[in-house]
Amino acid sequence: LGGEVVPVLRKELAKDRPEGVADAPTHESLVAAAGGAREARPRPNRGDNVTGGSPYRDSAPLAGAAFGAAATRQGA
Repeated sequence: LGGEVVPVLRKELAKDRPEGVADAPTHESLVAAAGGAREARPRPNRGDNVTGGSPYRDSAPLAGAAFGAAATRQGA
């Protein structure tokens, strides 16, 4: 379908298109208009938005993190 029918349809529709009508936006044209492809850059780790602590288990807990001071008590 994409290799046989679509090219023929595009040719037929292009010949009947009026002069002032712009082409439909494609992914390539939108990327080019936005400044080209961008390289992914990781953002800094800002932790958890609820507890404010680090998402890593090997980090030292912050005082009062998670569920108050009781959550940071050792051996409870």
